[in-house]
Amino acid sequence: MGSLVAALLNLLRFLELAVLGRVILSWINPEPRHPLLRSYVHTIDALAQPFRVVIPMGAVALDLGPLFLLLIIEAVQHLVARAAVMFLL
Repeated sequence: MGSLVAALLNLLRFLELAVLGRVILSWINPEPRHPLLRSYVHTIDALAQPFRVVIPMGAVALDLGPLFLLLIIEAVQHLVARAAVMFLL
């Protein structure tokens, strides 16, 4: 049971890093050309789509979808860790 919880927490941590990587990639190269990079961007954008809130700021827009996705991932990590502790006690 402990290894399953650890694997789930590691998967969620990897997802967090993937979302952060997508945010950094959007600053560097907003339109990637490599097929693997495009599929990575498409996957992370699809995960962030339900949480997408765009705030117009003059000529640019601030997309809060990745931030909300990171908050959801963090909350799930917290719930999984607490449930694992409660189950073990």
